[in-house]
Order: sequence, then structure tokens, then C-alpha cells
Amino acid sequence: MNDRQTIGKLGENRALEFLEQQGFHLVTRNYRHGHGEIDLILSKEELLVFVEVKTRTSRRFGFPEEHLSWQQISKIQATAEAFLAAHRWTNNIRFDVMAVILSPRASVRHFKDVY
Repeated sequence: MNDRQTIGKLGENRALEFLEQQGFHLVTRNYRHGHGEIDLILSKEELLVFVEVKTRTSRRFGFPEEHLSWQQISKIQATAEAFLAAHRWTNNIRFDVMAVILSPRASVRHFKDVY
């Protein structure tokens, strides 16, 4: 695993821990379909949440959430459609972004229903 993958995994772990404390349950991690990937898929009651985790080691190059492109969003949405079709989910869904900064002071910010 390279440094970028390690940083990404650390961010996903922090985001998952945060969401589990909010009562969410992990459905799957790193779900892939075609050319797209969804970092975390979680559920809570009748809600399924697709989560993109953006992690940075600092704010030196801006906030993590500023690095989410429309191309990435399009791939996430297409991947979510494939997941929904395969699992026949008919209840509510939401797309969230988790912004994780690892240092100097670690922080996790949760943006709900982003797109």
C-alpha cells in the first residue's frame, strides 16, 4: 500500500467510526462497479447512505471537500445506481461527504445530502 492509499484508509476508518457513533451500520466498504467506487455504504433504519471520504494530512492545499470533482460525483452516482439495482433497495437514499484532516489537529466533518 502506498502513502496515498494509507492516508485514504486512515480517513475512511475515522469517518466510519464517526458514523457508527451516530447510529449508522456499515453495509460495505470500497464498493466497485465499472470505473466507479464508493468508499462507504451505510444504513440507518430505512436510509441507505453513500459516502465519499476525502482525506488530507493538513489544510495546506485547502479543505478536503474542495477536492471533489463533478466527474467523481458522476461516477459515484452511476456506481450507486448499480448497487441499488443489484440489491433491490427501494427505501430512501442519500449522498454524503466526509472531510477528514489527519493533522495537526485531527478533524472529521460530515456534509449530508451533498448531491
